[in-house]
Amino acid sequence: MKTEKRPLFELSARELDEELSAMFAPYKGSHPIRCEVGSAMMAAEAATQRICLRVVAKQADAGSGGKNDDALGRLFNDFEALNGYLLEGSPSRIDLVLWDAAGYINGWFLDDRGRADVERGSCPETVAGLASMLQALAQYDNDWRSALEQRATRLGSLVRLAREKAEIEARKRLQSQGWLKKLTSPTTLERELLSLGFR
Repeated sequence: MKTEKRPLFELSARELDEELSAMFAPYKGSHPIRCEVGSAMMAAEAATQRICLRVVAKQADAGSGGKNDDALGRLFNDFEALNGYLLEGSPSRIDLVLWDAAGYINGWFLDDRGRADVERGSCPETVAGLASMLQALAQYDNDWRSALEQRATRLGSLVRLAREKAEIEARKRLQSQGWLKKLTSPTTLERELLSLGFR
């Protein structure tokens, strides 16, 4: 008889890490960055469910009329918006990002017209935002705090490394410009970095 898997939000922090590691193991070698971001999104989703059940439900039961922390409500809304934005479309935005092909997080998500979606932020900014969300969620869940903080730290490291690699790439692009291009429409390091998603 096959037993049903428990939902992620019911697992201990160690079990969550084991489950997500096993889930992404087949793809980790070829898509390490995408796997790190994908597993962080799943951990954040499970954390919001845990916090809803453990914090918000308890506040409602305690007679606070369901009135909860405004910061927590904003955090849930921000995560829901980010999750929807990355996963909508066919293929989804998260699948259109060539993070691993370049070896670092770079570039911009595209809008419906195929243009850089500057309003929503670049790929590096989005990953940095997800790291901040994980850090904030960690404050509401003592059992998962360390696991969520570690994921936030790993994402932050990916973003810092991506900026370093983007600066190297931007300098290479500047050096490879022909003399005519330098004369007629010179570009700057800042513009090259912007094209790679770094403000």
